[in-house]
Amino acid sequence: MHIQRLTPQHSSAYHTLRLAGLAEQGLAFGASPLEEAQLSAEQQATRLENTARQAVFGAFIGDELLAMVGFARETLQKLSHKGLVWGMYCAPQARGQGVAKALLQTLCAHARAQDGVRQLNLCVNVEQEAAIRLYQGLGFQIFGREEDSICMNGRMYAEFHMVLKL
Repeated sequence: MHIQRLTPQHSSAYHTLRLAGLAEQGLAFGASPLEEAQLSAEQQATRLENTARQAVFGAFIGDELLAMVGFARETLQKLSHKGLVWGMYCAPQARGQGVAKALLQTLCAHARAQDGVRQLNLCVNVEQEAAIRLYQGLGFQIFGREEDSICMNGRMYAEFHMVLKL
């Protein structure tokens, strides 16, 4: 396995994996497969542009992208000490091998290297027990619960808000 920062050249593999994640773990994401499928190739590539405020990391086994996670730094000056973890997904065939943990550790190291970033925030569906254990194992702590955060197929779901102080 190797982990690297994704670039626009990875957009096709990224898009394929993201669609698989949205289809398999719909409760883990705010976006729907239909919304994601409607993004243009340019919009997909823009998401993977390397900037000081955003990064997407991917875990590869051989040449196959099997896990991904995004980092976005808040843009407002008063909030710029915070980074957001988004879009975490690990394909079923890569689970249980430490791939997701290694990927998140890479993201955390990246965040720590950013001047002024003091914490990472994320949201996770309260029913995603494996994800919650993963985040807590890396030091994230629950600081809030938002009821009715996600509405999927007419049912409401809660999310935990979590933070890692860097």
